[in-house]
Amino acid sequence: GPVSFEVVRLRERGLPGMSDADLAVFLREMSDLQRESSALGASLDETAARVEAILVALARADGGRPELHTEAVSLKKDLADMQERLRGDPRRRRMKAGGPVSVNDRLGFGQGSVRGSTYGPTKMHREQLEIGRRDLTELQSELETVRTTDLPALEARLDEAGVPWTTGRG
Repeated sequence: GPVSFEVVRLRERGLPGMSDADLAVFLREMSDLQRESSALGASLDETAARVEAILVALARADGGRPELHTEAVSLKKDLADMQERLRGDPRRRRMKAGGPVSVNDRLGFGQGSVRGSTYGPTKMHREQLEIGRRDLTELQSELETVRTTDLPALEARLDEAGVPWTTGRG
C-alpha cells in the first residue's frame, strides 16, 4: 500500500527568502494571471476573426459602404493594438529589438524567474506582477467594450445596410 514520507530541504538557502507556503501562493497567483491572459488572447483572436470576416463581406457587398469599412478597419486596428499589448510585437521579437513590454512578457518574467529559485520573488518580480495585472485588467475592459458595444453596433449597421451575413452575427 501507500507509504507516507516527509520531504525535507537538502540545504539551507543562501539568503533568507519567503516561506514555501508564501512562494506557492505567489506562483498560484502568477498561474491564475497566465490563465486569464490566455483566455483574453483567445477572445481577442476570435473577435479579430469576426472583424476580418466583416471586412471580407464589405469588400464583396454591392455598392460598397465606405463608412462601415472605415469603422471595421478602425476596430481591426484597435484589436491589433490590444493583441500587441498582450503578446508583444512578433516582428520586434524576431529581430530581438526592444519595445514596449507586453503583459505576457511581464507575467513570464515573474513566473520564470521565480520557478526553481529558493529565495522567492524579489521586489522586481512583484512589481512586474502588479503591472501585468493592471495592464491585463485594462485590456479585459477594453475588449469587453468592443465585444458588448462597438462590434454589436457595427453588426447592426451591417444588417441595416444589407451586407451579407458573417460569423457571429445573429
